Amino acid sequence: MILTPLPGCENHKNLYLKQVPMDPDMNKYDLEHVTTAHPLMPAQELGDIYQRAWRHYYSDRHIETILRRAMATGFNPKKMADMLTLFSGAVRYESVHPLQVGVMRRRVPTQRRHGMPIESALTFYPRRLAEMASGAAAWASMAWRYRRILKRVMSDPDRLSYVDDALRAGEGDQAEFVHAYASQLTPMQRAAVRTLAAE
Repeated sequence: MILTPLPGCENHKNLYLKQVPMDPDMNKYDLEHVTTAHPLMPAQELGDIYQRAWRHYYSDRHIETILRRAMATGFNPKKMADMLTLFSGAVRYESVHPLQVGVMRRRVPTQRRHGMPIESALTFYPRRLAEMASGAAAWASMAWRYRRILKRVMSDPDRLSYVDDALRAGEGDQAEFVHAYASQLTPMQRAAVRTLAAE
């Protein structure tokens, strides 16, 4: 997420006291827009890097890695594929953070920002229907692609023995710490603990 210093929060107060510029348009204070100056890069560059990070994380190659980790640690791979579809589509097709996506975005021509003209229903609704059809096709294509990746992962005879650097990260002292608190972990975290213990 990009830092969103909402008025009233500690981040906003600290930035205000340091006289760091903040965007006056409160409509941009969500999880995607750059609303405050960054000490090392311009707002456009930060926004571009943010979008590139999402695209890289939800690349087909990394989707396969995540699904392989799910299989190896005992997490339901079909549930993981569904979550990845929702999260990836939110960023790709809705341009919102996954925590802000819904089943369908409700838009009506009379709901406009202050000062913007009301669009004619004759132009609004045909365009909106085209957007919905295009969006549905894009979502369906991605879901189908992710299901093909899932099928490939599930048909791999070595799927349960998959290990990579992320799964090895808990070895040594970290593994001992994880084992000490195993009873307080979620089922997915406990599955990861069992994987570590078996190595």
